[in-house]
Amino acid sequence: MKTIKNIYLYLLLFPILSLSQSFQWIQNGGGNNTISGSFYYQKEQVIDIATDSQRNVYIISIVSKDGALVNENPITTYEANSNNYDFLLVSYSCDGNYRWHKVFGGGSSEYPSCIEVDSQDNIFIIGFFAECDLPSDLYYSTARIGDNNGIDYTSPNTPTSCQRTFLAKFNSNGTFQWIHFPYSAIDNFPYSSHPFSSRNFYIIDDEIYWIASIPPGSYEGGSFSNTNNSFPFLYYLLKYDTSGNFISATPFDLELSNYTSAELRWYRNPYNGYYYALYLNNSSNNITVSAGGNNLDYTLPKIICFNELGQYQWHRESTGTNFNFLAIDFDSSNNVFISGATKGTTTDSFLGWTLNGLFTGASSYIMKCNPNLTAYNWVTYYTTPGFIAGYIQQPLTSIYYDTFNNELVFGGSIATSTFSWNPVTLTGPGSNNSSDPLLARFDPSNGSCLGMHRIIGTNGYQDAFTSIEQDIAGDLIVGGYMGLDLTDSYGNTSFTSGGNSDFFVTKFANQVCQSLSNESFESDTIEIYPNPTKNILNIINLSENCEYTIFNIMGSKVLYGKVTRESNSIDLSELQSGYYILNLNKSNGLNKTLKVIKE
Repeated sequence: MKTIKNIYLYLLLFPILSLSQSFQWIQNGGGNNTISGSFYYQKEQVIDIATDSQRNVYIISIVSKDGALVNENPITTYEANSNNYDFLLVSYSCDGNYRWHKVFGGGSSEYPSCIEVDSQDNIFIIGFFAECDLPSDLYYSTARIGDNNGIDYTSPNTPTSCQRTFLAKFNSNGTFQWIHFPYSAIDNFPYSSHPFSSRNFYIIDDEIYWIASIPPGSYEGGSFSNTNNSFPFLYYLLKYDTSGNFISATPFDLELSNYTSAELRWYRNPYNGYYYALYLNNSSNNITVSAGGNNLDYTLPKIICFNELGQYQWHRESTGTNFNFLAIDFDSSNNVFISGATKGTTTDSFLGWTLNGLFTGASSYIMKCNPNLTAYNWVTYYTTPGFIAGYIQQPLTSIYYDTFNNELVFGGSIATSTFSWNPVTLTGPGSNNSSDPLLARFDPSNGSCLGMHRIIGTNGYQDAFTSIEQDIAGDLIVGGYMGLDLTDSYGNTSFTSGGNSDFFVTKFANQVCQSLSNESFESDTIEIYPNPTKNILNIINLSENCEYTIFNIMGSKVLYGKVTRESNSIDLSELQSGYYILNLNKSNGLNKTLKVIKE
């Protein structure tokens, strides 16, 4: 969930020395083993990032078995085989100090999907246990969750009742709360059944919306079933409260005839509530793909749109398999920003645009489209002539719309001597010297590059960004993988623990950490909920009556009034969807400022 607001207002409320943006710190971790896998499980790398109201950072990464370190300290892992891996949840403070960690593992290779934070700063993880403790095979061990202090959870799985995909909750201090499986013992799933597959999830008004591919069977103790055997792989939107209680299951109007090697990446537009599935080309399986009753070409990359009820709206395709879509984001006008890549000297196109085979290697592009993707506003791509040594890494979250600074942010890697993205040129690691992490910023109105920022590592080792998030002060938290070492903007170098990579996380900011909560309110434990909210915002734990003012992201006052312990709700129904600042003022002049998201 994006938690951002306007920099002008932030500087008015919290005066600080303005500095140029820099990579302020780097933290990393990992094991000694070399990892191989599919999609974004090929390295120890950051899969997803979340932040909370205190600007704490939470990351998830896969981690190999032997010699695993976090913050240069050994951690306990549970994997029995050095060829496989566990996954890891790590928390850092705003200034990069290690807070706590949890390891999920034990059976073959465990997969993390995504991480979210609710309005009370609780942490939610969706993941996958790979095995079910097969007693005849000592190659695996029992799946569990824990840390160096002990075990929080041990799986009761058996080969005849196999629960693998889960939703888990921790509080902000890392205390395990609960774990929930969509299929319980009563549903009796055998190990041989194809796994329930998570794609993404979101927390909206403190309710969990979970996107998953679900094979035929009964779920949630019989509350709903997938009985479609003609198109057995259906996508559902599952809804839960933050205590893990099941609320509903809504099918998307999308059906697959069998499991596909093509990846579907799912995104939600927070401004209109629509869902978008990015279908990467699938050349290895001859399958049927149906959306809204339309049989789609299974070989072509496409973007498929569904409304908030899962109903098919439209789809858009490229003309060939060498023009791909890899990540999208949105602005408040519902414009769609696409990042992707073309391969080779392709003449494939999308919405009438093609790169015309300018490069012999992979070529990255960023495109701004209208809300229905019937036309594009602009396209930008790197303009370095000739062959590009390596490629620009295009991970799941490589494009990010920064509402705080009104910029578009791209995360990937640079792998050449001199790199140009009009009108900015950046010196890279050199041809045949592998890659360094690259963060590029663009003007969303016209696609002009505003700046490119590289973290320097030793030549010959692969380093890249793979995930981007933003905290409530507008600082970018960026994670990825590193091959040997990386050096932050202040000359501090971090080294890997071995293997083919370590995960790393860094903060890209122009300011030191500063709490959004004013010291004058430290004695109060004021909380707001739900946040994000659709209409009513409740304020609890008020010690006395307060005046309130709400500002929009341009710093304009849009609402004001009074709240008391008895009348503690604010009606936001007249406000447009977006990000706001709530300023509470006591009678003695003391104040507290909180961010609010209006759905």
